Amino acid sequence: MPTQWVRFHCGSKKHGVELIDYSPHCLSGDKDSDVIEWAHRFFVPHLPVMAERGACSREHADALIADWLAHRQNPATMFFSPLVVDAAGRKK
Repeated sequence: MPTQWVRFHCGSKKHGVELIDYSPHCLSGDKDSDVIEWAHRFFVPHLPVMAERGACSREHADALIADWLAHRQNPATMFFSPLVVDAAGRKK
């Protein structure tokens, strides 16, 4: 959480916004949930781009996509999201 807070805090001062509330969450769902669909729409298009930019090899990106797609077919799959934060602020 510290990295996100620092980024928000720095931006908020610059624009005269006071943070009044924030709540970190981890979203979860099964193979047919909106949460896993949200992640799918991020991972599948971005992994090839990451490979093109050298963040991972093409083979590794392809293996991650294949693994991801296999998990989406498994009825027992549960997905837990990265940190999601609801934040509210007001103009000073």
